[in-house]
Amino acid sequence: MEAHGVVPDSIDAAPEHVAEVQFPSGVSMSLGNELTPRQVADAPSVLRWPLEPGALYTVLNIDLDAPSREIPTYRDVAHWLVVNVGDDGDTIAKGDTVHAYVGAGAPEGKFRACCKT
Repeated sequence: MEAHGVVPDSIDAAPEHVAEVQFPSGVSMSLGNELTPRQVADAPSVLRWPLEPGALYTVLNIDLDAPSREIPTYRDVAHWLVVNVGDDGDTIAKGDTVHAYVGAGAPEGKFRACCKT
Protein backbone atom coordinates (compact mmCIF):
# COMPACT_ATOMS: atom_id res chain seq x y z
CA MET A 1 0.00 0.00 0.00
CA GLU A 2 2.93 2.29 0.58
CA ALA A 3 4.34 1.62 -2.91
CA HIS A 4 1.08 2.78 -4.51
CA GLY A 5 0.63 5.81 -2.26
CA VAL A 6 -2.44 4.57 -0.40
CA VAL A 7 -0.38 5.03 2.76
CA PRO A 8 -0.10 7.87 3.72
CA ASP A 9 -2.24 9.62 1.02
CA SER A 10 -5.56 8.09 2.11
CA ILE A 11 -4.92 6.13 5.30
CA ASP A 12 -2.25 6.49 7.97
CA ALA A 13 -1.20 2.84 8.09
CA ALA A 14 -1.85 -0.34 6.15
CA PRO A 15 -4.43 -2.68 7.71
CA GLU A 16 -3.23 -5.83 9.41
CA HIS A 17 -5.16 -7.99 6.92
CA VAL A 18 -5.97 -7.57 3.22
CA ALA A 19 -9.50 -8.44 2.14
CA GLU A 20 -10.02 -11.20 -0.42
CA VAL A 21 -11.99 -9.72 -3.34
CA GLN A 22 -13.29 -11.71 -6.33
CA PHE A 23 -15.61 -10.57 -9.10
CA PRO A 24 -18.30 -12.52 -10.99
CA SER A 25 -16.05 -12.27 -14.07
CA GLY A 26 -13.64 -14.66 -12.32
CA VAL A 27 -10.84 -12.19 -11.56
CA SER A 28 -9.47 -11.37 -8.14
CA MET A 29 -7.99 -8.14 -6.84
CA SER A 30 -4.44 -8.18 -5.55
CA LEU A 31 -2.42 -5.28 -4.25
CA GLY A 32 -1.34 -3.30 -7.31
CA ASN A 33 -2.88 -5.45 -10.04
CA GLU A 34 -4.76 -3.81 -12.89
CA LEU A 35 -8.19 -4.99 -14.02
CA THR A 36 -10.32 -3.88 -16.93
CA PRO A 37 -13.70 -2.16 -16.53
CA ARG A 38 -15.36 -5.24 -18.03
CA GLN A 39 -13.77 -7.49 -15.38
CA VAL A 40 -15.09 -5.32 -12.53
CA ALA A 41 -18.42 -4.28 -14.04
CA ASP A 42 -20.41 -6.09 -11.34
CA ALA A 43 -20.07 -5.91 -7.55
CA PRO A 44 -17.67 -8.40 -6.02
CA SER A 45 -19.12 -11.87 -5.58
CA VAL A 46 -16.63 -12.71 -2.80
CA LEU A 47 -15.46 -10.28 -0.16
CA ARG A 48 -13.76 -11.83 2.88
CA TRP A 49 -11.61 -10.61 5.75
CA PRO A 50 -11.07 -11.76 9.35
CA LEU A 51 -14.25 -10.99 11.30
CA GLU A 52 -14.68 -10.27 14.99
CA PRO A 53 -17.79 -11.79 16.64
CA GLY A 54 -20.55 -9.23 17.10
CA ALA A 55 -18.73 -6.51 15.16
CA LEU A 56 -20.29 -4.38 12.42
CA TYR A 57 -18.24 -3.19 9.46
CA THR A 58 -18.38 -0.55 6.74
CA VAL A 59 -17.25 -1.43 3.21
CA LEU A 60 -16.15 1.57 1.17
CA ASN A 61 -14.74 1.24 -2.34
CA ILE A 62 -13.26 4.48 -3.65
CA ASP A 63 -11.00 5.52 -6.48
CA LEU A 64 -7.93 7.13 -5.00
CA ASP A 65 -6.53 8.51 -8.24
CA ALA A 66 -9.11 9.08 -10.98
CA PRO A 67 -8.53 9.51 -13.82
CA SER A 68 -4.82 8.73 -13.19
CA ARG A 69 -2.21 8.71 -10.47
CA GLU A 70 -0.43 11.56 -12.20
CA ILE A 71 -3.57 13.77 -12.40
CA PRO A 72 -6.03 12.71 -9.66
CA THR A 73 -8.63 15.32 -10.60
CA TYR A 74 -11.54 13.18 -9.40
CA ARG A 75 -9.79 11.74 -6.34
CA ASP A 76 -11.94 9.76 -3.93
CA VAL A 77 -14.76 8.90 -6.33
CA ALA A 78 -17.14 6.54 -4.50
CA HIS A 79 -17.83 3.19 -6.17
CA TRP A 80 -19.62 1.40 -3.34
CA LEU A 81 -20.67 1.96 0.27
CA VAL A 82 -22.28 -0.69 2.48
CA VAL A 83 -22.74 -0.19 6.22
CA ASN A 84 -23.83 -2.44 9.10
CA VAL A 85 -22.05 -5.39 7.56
CA GLY A 86 -22.17 -8.17 10.15
CA ASP A 87 -20.12 -11.19 11.05
CA ASP A 88 -22.62 -13.89 10.01
CA GLY A 89 -20.86 -15.27 6.92
CA ASP A 90 -23.15 -13.55 4.40
CA THR A 91 -21.73 -10.19 5.31
CA ILE A 92 -22.36 -7.91 2.35
CA ALA A 93 -25.80 -9.22 1.36
CA LYS A 94 -27.20 -8.39 4.80
CA GLY A 95 -25.56 -4.98 5.09
CA ASP A 96 -27.29 -1.70 4.28
CA THR A 97 -26.28 -0.35 0.87
CA VAL A 98 -25.83 3.42 1.05
CA HIS A 99 -24.25 3.79 -2.40
CA ALA A 100 -24.95 1.08 -5.00
CA TYR A 101 -21.94 -0.49 -6.70
CA VAL A 102 -20.62 1.43 -9.72
CA GLY A 103 -18.06 -0.42 -11.83
CA ALA A 104 -14.89 1.06 -13.25
CA GLY A 105 -14.75 3.26 -16.33
CA ALA A 106 -11.15 4.40 -16.62
CA PRO A 107 -9.83 6.17 -19.70
CA GLU A 108 -8.28 4.04 -22.45
CA GLY A 109 -4.92 2.68 -21.37
CA LYS A 110 -5.53 3.43 -17.67
CA PHE A 111 -7.54 0.43 -16.54
CA ARG A 112 -7.49 0.01 -12.78
CA ALA A 113 -9.93 -1.82 -10.58
CA CYS A 114 -10.59 1.37 -8.64
CA CYS A 115 -11.17 3.95 -11.38
CA LYS A 116 -14.36 5.69 -12.46
CA THR A 117 -14.46 8.82 -14.59
